[in-house]
Amino acid sequence: MTTQIYTMPNLTFFIIKDSGEIVYNSEKEKLRANFLVKLIEERGYQEKDIKLDIEVGDLGFIDLVVYKNDKPFIIIDVREPNQNQTDEQVINNLFIKAQKLDVPYVALISRFSRRFFKLSMALKSISVLPFATDGK
Repeated sequence: MTTQIYTMPNLTFFIIKDSGEIVYNSEKEKLRANFLVKLIEERGYQEKDIKLDIEVGDLGFIDLVVYKNDKPFIIIDVREPNQNQTDEQVINNLFIKAQKLDVPYVALISRFSRRFFKLSMALKSISVLPFATDGK
């Protein structure tokens, strides 16, 4: 899967393609691309440090993983508007994935909300994700 970012004055857009050159244009992909832009433009992360669709063994996939110092730093789940799981079920699943990858931050993104968490002994709700320049 490849992601191309195009930036012009007052406009940034993404083209996300798989190996067969299919462009993803679903609601989830639009949400993911929008949040990816925010991570880069507003939080200062580098495109090279953000990976899409990372497999976590038998736990499934993570939509976005932000790496810092070559280690997973933030995992992000992007929710489709019609998914059957509740936010709490998704958060519990993310907590398990965060523990497995030993990441300090988790985000749950949907069309209607953005929820951020810091991992300690449990997930603690926070108001924003850290900047790329912030420490762990």
